[in-house]
Amino acid sequence: MSSYQPKDRLRLAWHWLPMEILILVIFLAGGWGVSRLIAKPIYQANIELTIQHRTKKGQSRAKLATIRKRDIADISQFNVMPRQPSVLYEASEYAYTHYGYWQQIQDLSESVSATAVPDKPVLRLTVQSSSKQVAQQNVQAFNVAVKDSLKVLNGYQVYSGSIATQFVANNIQYSVYKFAIILGILAAVTTPYLVKYVMGDCDELVVKDQK
Repeated sequence: MSSYQPKDRLRLAWHWLPMEILILVIFLAGGWGVSRLIAKPIYQANIELTIQHRTKKGQSRAKLATIRKRDIADISQFNVMPRQPSVLYEASEYAYTHYGYWQQIQDLSESVSATAVPDKPVLRLTVQSSSKQVAQQNVQAFNVAVKDSLKVLNGYQVYSGSIATQFVANNIQYSVYKFAIILGILAAVTTPYLVKYVMGDCDELVVKDQK
């Protein structure tokens, strides 16, 4: 392949263009088939917890605004709450007691996340599962466990909203497509050279036999 000049490479690629396109299409079809086999539905259930300092009657607007700003600034420190051992164990026990199934602590830890909602003193708990029902039940379990864990905070009030659930596309499909495209391009680019190389060896064998 190193002996080919740029014009030769372009001429060879143009000559084999239909075959190269066919190879790329075959790899894309294979990637689609693999992604369909391994794809699973993913559901995200989330619930928002408002965590803020208690306010007193008669406080000025400026004081209330200062408290709110501090609550918003501090909310990100609670992101680690769902992965604390005590919260994980309580969530697992809550799910088992109320819904009748036991889950590994590690599985629960990998399925949950917590993020601060921008410009609000709100922590959003999110749980992923291939089952819509399990996602909703687990996020409720974490809701109870996190709120119980926060009861020790003096001067804070914590309350939660309703559970929201959404279907999320399986991101692994994009990885499979990307991998299939890369392999398809490599195969399409190298196939003309491999075929020409094999054909060249065959021609040499034919010449030797004739001699």
